[in-house]
Amino acid sequence: MPQKLQDLLETPGNILDLPAVGPVSANALREYLAAPPPPLPERGHVNKMLGELSIALPKAQSSDTEAAARLEIYWKTLRTIPLHDLRFAYQKLIREARFFPSVADIIAAAAPSRNRRDWLWSRAKFLVLKHEREWRPEPEPLTDEQRHEVTEMVGQVLALHPTHR
Repeated sequence: MPQKLQDLLETPGNILDLPAVGPVSANALREYLAAPPPPLPERGHVNKMLGELSIALPKAQSSDTEAAARLEIYWKTLRTIPLHDLRFAYQKLIREARFFPSVADIIAAAAPSRNRRDWLWSRAKFLVLKHEREWRPEPEPLTDEQRHEVTEMVGQVLALHPTHR
């Protein structure tokens, strides 16, 4: 997507104040909206992130069986969160968490990334709808002959006005 269009999507404020985009921008937005959803993580991604978090942050001691069960629970819950959002959560938790995060903590840390993507997607969808409803092409400029005809018509109408009698 062109940077100018990306900047328009990221413009803060009321969505209703955004201008109607032209056909080229509308097509770029349609391509953006049609793009496949972000990829989901593989189990190895989740295991690596959790492993690094467990090294970096204090956690409760558990047996190997409990750790394996906990890892399975985390995987089943986190596998539906796009990889980009999980990486965002991981970076946030590495910097800010004081203890090993719960599944809810990870989901909450991933929310800003997901929310921003959803916000941009909804604005793109709105701009496409606004284009379809409001955008009109610029009219062709008048030829010299058409301009002359309009001038004559306006002159005739003005001549009939009571102030010119």
